Amino acid sequence: MKRWLENKGLPVTNAYFADASGLSRKNKITTKLVVLFLDKMRYFNYFKAYQSTLSITGVRGTLAKRFVNSELSGKFFGKTGTLSNVFALSGFLYKNEKPIIISIIQNSNKIDKEKAFKLLRDLYYLKSC
Repeated sequence: MKRWLENKGLPVTNAYFADASGLSRKNKITTKLVVLFLDKMRYFNYFKAYQSTLSITGVRGTLAKRFVNSELSGKFFGKTGTLSNVFALSGFLYKNEKPIIISIIQNSNKIDKEKAFKLLRDLYYLKSC
């Protein structure tokens, strides 16, 4: 996996993949690498099929109950991940039909998922994005 990502031009110097389980204590990845990977995925021939596997705010998956009946409903396509003391939220936030690619990882004994979703909301409402 690391070699494949490196061949795609992604910075994997400090990344470590123990397995293909996704969010795992043994895997080591940065939010920058996640964002750069998602950006590359946008230009992949099968991006629409890939994006169709993601959860959608207010619509389906682990994000179905987030931002229901709000302007953000249907605007964020992404994945969440949860372990004890770890929470991740990464994906594509569509604003004016253009994606803003985000990745948030909290690694603490005091995880506050609501902060991650507040950041997502605040990013959507920023004037310059």
